[in-house]
Amino acid sequence: MKTIKTNFTMIGMILFLSLTGCSKSGVFESPSTKIIGTWKIDKVKFLKDFSFSRTDVTDNFNQWTYTYNEDETLTISFPGVTLNGTWKIHDTYDPNTDYLYGTRSTLISAISNLNGTISIQNWNNFYVNNSKLTGEERRNGGTYYYTLIKL
Repeated sequence: MKTIKTNFTMIGMILFLSLTGCSKSGVFESPSTKIIGTWKIDKVKFLKDFSFSRTDVTDNFNQWTYTYNEDETLTISFPGVTLNGTWKIHDTYDPNTDYLYGTRSTLISAISNLNGTISIQNWNNFYVNNSKLTGEERRNGGTYYYTLIKL
């Protein structure tokens, strides 16, 4: 009887895994895979150094999109401007915990500005899942908190 119960349990587990699929849900995908695609700015808040409240500055980023490609190239677009660059995620991805907690990492982007100079965008506490991307950037005497949603 135990053998039959064990067999049914194994068949159930195999059926469940084959129907749900790991890559479709993104459960076992690394952040470098989850980031691929086009994202739009949803919310940006700024916390000035030595301040206790964040200011909503989302209006300054209206219609901004970030497109992350598999070859680690990046396109940032906003009205009338397109910037190109590269990206890299530095993380400690652990497939045993990603499905519960996600992965907090650092996203580093090198972007060629309109005048040809390269600027570095360094987002700490970077998090990405299949629909939302968040990160923090220190500049201009404070911290910017970005939230992007996948298009």
